[in-house]
Formats: sequence, C-alpha cells, structure tokens
Amino acid sequence: MAKTIKVMAGVMSCFIVAACAPTIGGDLAIMNVSVIDVAKERVLADQTVVIEGGRISHIGQSQETRLAGDLRVIDGQNKFLAPGIMDMHAHVMREGDALLYLANGVTTVRNMWGEPSLLELTRAIDAGEIPGPRMINAGRIVDGKPPHHFGTVELTDPAAAEAVMSSQMEAGYDFVKIYSNMSLEVFDAVDRFSRSSGVEFSGHVPESVPLRHALDSNMTTMEHFYGVIDAVRDEDGPASPEHPYLDPNAAAVVMKIGKGEIEPASLIDQARLAELATKAAASNSWFVPTFEVMKIFTSEGPVRNPKADEYLPVPVSMSWEQVKAIMAGSPGDLLKGADKIFELQLELAGSLHEGGAKFLVGTDAANPGIYPGFSVVDEIVNFTKAGFSRGEAIRAATLDPARYLGMEGRIGEVAENADADLVLLGGNPLADVNAYRSPDFVIARGRVYSREKLDAMLEEMAAHNRAMLARFEGAPKIGNPVFFDFVTGDGREMRLARSKPSDPAATERPTVTAALSRQDGWEILEVKLDPDALVLSRDGTVLTYLPRKDGSPPYVPWTESPLDMLVIDSLIGMLEEGQTRRIRLVPCTQELECDIGRAQPAQLKGLGKDVVDGHFYYAGSYAYELQTETPGATAVRYWIGGGPFYGGQPIKLENTDAPRWERFR
Repeated sequence: MAKTIKVMAGVMSCFIVAACAPTIGGDLAIMNVSVIDVAKERVLADQTVVIEGGRISHIGQSQETRLAGDLRVIDGQNKFLAPGIMDMHAHVMREGDALLYLANGVTTVRNMWGEPSLLELTRAIDAGEIPGPRMINAGRIVDGKPPHHFGTVELTDPAAAEAVMSSQMEAGYDFVKIYSNMSLEVFDAVDRFSRSSGVEFSGHVPESVPLRHALDSNMTTMEHFYGVIDAVRDEDGPASPEHPYLDPNAAAVVMKIGKGEIEPASLIDQARLAELATKAAASNSWFVPTFEVMKIFTSEGPVRNPKADEYLPVPVSMSWEQVKAIMAGSPGDLLKGADKIFELQLELAGSLHEGGAKFLVGTDAANPGIYPGFSVVDEIVNFTKAGFSRGEAIRAATLDPARYLGMEGRIGEVAENADADLVLLGGNPLADVNAYRSPDFVIARGRVYSREKLDAMLEEMAAHNRAMLARFEGAPKIGNPVFFDFVTGDGREMRLARSKPSDPAATERPTVTAALSRQDGWEILEVKLDPDALVLSRDGTVLTYLPRKDGSPPYVPWTESPLDMLVIDSLIGMLEEGQTRRIRLVPCTQELECDIGRAQPAQLKGLGKDVVDGHFYYAGSYAYELQTETPGATAVRYWIGGGPFYGGQPIKLENTDAPRWERFR
C-alpha cells in the first residue's frame, strides 16, 4: 500500500511540473497564453504553443509542457493568441502595401488585379526577402467592351475565353477576375472552361448576368454585393437602386428614398429573398460584400484615418482628395438615399447569412478612405453590424477564407500542424473585435515580427513620405487645380502643370508650365503652344521661339525632363500601338536654353496600353518610345495616363542615359 501511494505521488508530481513529459524542441514557444479557438468560439486558457519550421508543432497546457532550453520564448501571460486575419479583396501594388497589411495582423491577402510585378513581390515575400502576408493573386481584370477600367483585358468572343484564362494561369496567377461589362455569352464560356479545367473565376457579377444564373455557375466569389438588391426586389415596384452614380433610373429611385418618398424595405420581396438565401446556401459561391467601399458613396464618404495617413503614398492620398471633392458635389437627397440603401444592404447580408449563404471579409483597399491593413478590422465590425456574431465575423476573416482557398487545417486557425500565421493580442477579440488592432506580435509563416520592429518599419515609411514632401516645401503653386510633382534619384524636383482652354472652340492654345528646383529657389519655365510657334520662357522672360509649320515635323524642346512629355502630348496627342509621328528634337537645358541649329529628326512611336507598377491608380497608361536618327542613340520611353481619371497626365520618363523621372504625386 505504501509503495502504491509513493508511485501515485510520483505520477502526480510528474503531472504538475511536467518533469516526466517529453522535452519539446522547436524555434519559438509562446507560453501561458490564451488561445482563441475561432471554430468553436471559445478561449483555451494557459496554453503553450510551439512553432517549428514555420508551423505549429505543439499546443498544450503550459503546466504539462516541457520545453527544450534553447527555444526562443515569448511570455503570453494575459495575452490572446489568435489566427492572423485575411483580406479577401485587396489591391497590393508595392512593397509598402505588403508591410501595412502585416503590421496590422493581416497574414493573407487576395489581390484582385494582378500584374507581373505583383508576382515578383509575392515571390520575394514567400522567400522571406521582404516582410509581407501570403498573397493569392488574380490576373489582370477580364471585362467586356467597353471595359470599365483602362488597361484591362477586353474579352468579347466566347471562343477566346479559354485562351485568355489559360494564359493567366500559365503566367502564374491563381485565379481569373471577371468584371461588370462582360456579356452573358462570354460569361457562360468562361464558366464552361472553368468547369472543364478547374480554373477559378471570381469577381463582379456582370450586369448582363442575373445573380441566380451566376449562383448556378462555377463562379467562386461575388464581389461588392452586386446584383443582390435587383435579385430580391419587388418586380412590380420601382427600378433597381443599384449603381445610382452610373444609372439615371437608379439615381431617381435613390433620390426618392432620400426624400422619404420610398421606404427601402418596400423594395424587397421577402419570398424572393428567402428563395435566394436557399439558393446561395446550396451554391459553392461566396459573397465578398466589401461594405467599406460601399460607404464611399454615402454621406459619410471617404473617411480619413490620421494615424494611417502618414503611411500612404502621397499620390494615393492626393487622388483620394479628388474623389472626396467629387462626392461632396453629389445632391443631398442622393446621399441620404445612399445612406438608407447601405443600411438595407447590411440587412440583406444578415438575412442571406442567416439563410446559409457564405461570406468573406474583403475591403477593396486602396480605394478612397480604405487603408491597406488598417481597414480590415473596420470591415469585420461592419459584419457585426449586419447581424453576424463576433465569432462569425472573425471566422469570415480567418477560418472561412481558409475553407474558400482549400487550405483549412493550414491557415485560419490556431491548430497543430497549421502554418504559424498568428497574432498576439492584448485583448480577447471574441469579446471585442477591435482587439485585433495593433497586435503585440505578428507571426507570418513562422517569421516573427514584434510591435517594436513593425512600428520601426512603419516609421521608416512615414519618414520617407515626409522627406519627399519636404522636397517640395516652398514650391510655387501652378496649375488650377491639378499639378504633378516629379523626382529623380539624384535629387532633382520638378512641378508640372498644363493649362487647357476653357472654351474648346477658342484660339487659345495649351500652355505647359514647370517649376524646376534650384539650390537658391525655384524657376518657372513655360512652353506656350501658339499657332505659329512654341514660345519658351523662364521666369516670365521669353527665351526663344520654335516655329510651327503645317505639314512639317514640329520642333519640340528636348530637356530630358517631364516637361517634354506634356509638350509632346499637347502637340501630337495620343498614338495607338504601332502608330508613328516624325518630330524634330531641339536640344535644350532644363532651364529652356535651346539650340535650334542642333535639332535632330526623331520618330515617336506608340507602344499601346501599358502598366506602370507601384500605384493602383496608374494601372493603365499609354507607353511611347522616342528614337532619334543619330546612329547608336538610345531610345527614351515615357508614359501618359489613360482612362477617365488620369487620362492625359504624365506618369514616368525613362532614359537609360540619364536618371529616371517618376511621378511623386
């Protein structure tokens, strides 16, 4: 009996102090932490989580876990370990965007517009060369004709669907994103190839495709809740209120809602809503409503976050202000009606969710007021406003994206054998989803980033933005209201603007104005396109005239600066791919001192639509190549923005023999 008691005491001792447990090795252990179980919406207290080789190798009670002595240890006392969150609708275009996601605890991002540079960024993150989240990438947007966005793929022939989709897969993208102007016939061809090949297609439900038809297809995700109101509205009632900024009939309905003449709830046929919920629940499709982007079109408009603003690229911030100004001019009743439509969309999402439809969190950053990384928690909060429980809203940003991606068991939860995509939080997100903001540690596939390290990288980004802005302190105000700032790597700055006649029928010609930085201040340069000559002046003093003669190649001042882009564009206009024009380049200093006697014949060639990497809004541009006839001379390339928003604006000038000029804002 005494021997039995002694053995039992030894067993209890082993249990209490883990002295008899096997020693667990690895790379990192988080001890004494509360683990968030998102699947069961519960908290597991006093756990030790061990990470080895980028994966979670062990989870167990701290008092039962015996660690090897060489492990790095993080004390998780009074902290909560949760899965990293995911943004299932984003637009990452540069390395800095990737950091913003990571710093906010976002460990997986689905990019909805892909370019070759994005594939290279993904490769560098995967290799651990730069910090960032796991990235799932669409190829370039595939739309109908006319496309909504400049620089996207136009697919109008159903027979070409297979080639377009296959080419994107061969290039290394993960899925195909379709868009709003695709025809029903092309949509069905895309669907047929998706079913036969397994290639995923997701994106906008095209305006030509009824939502129920899309739910019967192989379309995997449906963005922005497009088509939902139209699918459940009373067919005997008013016109659909969707897209009021594009459709006058929709705008008229929204205006009446804003005036109180129509109750939003009266638009909905509850029987059709219940039937749609049943159909969506049986479908393999997921809704990604992007509530945050819906807010842009309400009276709330794009809302700035001062804390996050300092990390935004200045061109993005500037374009946001332009959109905000445009929205501010919307009729008051339209905005009031949009507010009520937004509330209706939240209610519809809640009803569909209750009926079994599947949802994912996505933000559509970096649209105006939607910040990479920072806005993901805002979108989770929107889900709770739509009627999701906190646990359900968190799952829509963690476990449910893993299920959609076919990666359940690997990401989206704190579980043994899963990838170590984790955040260490100061509070319990199941009690308050805002606990996900500013995590103490972010672990992305086992790579550990402390809050201090993340904040230091963010401060470096903010300092860069401040330094760039400082380069233009004291720069003269030119242009009304649009101007463009350019910089080179060797420290030169230029501000550029182009005035256009207020009356297109007037004889007045455009004037290109530039402010060029000097050590002792700024010089104002001006090229006026008079009918008979280009008039070049500096600080108001005319320097020279370059005569213009109809039918002969025009003289163009060549300063190897962004000034040249606007002058040529003002003289020649847009050239399609393969089109050429002959011009005569007059060598000039950047102070517009020119030597017309040394003019050289040159050929300007349109290279067609191209993409300028690094800025979401510059996605579509027209590229040009300028080649002199001098033997051995190198070609110069430049890019002019296309599409309605940046059309005609200079973007970049690249000369292999001189520093490159790039648009700063």
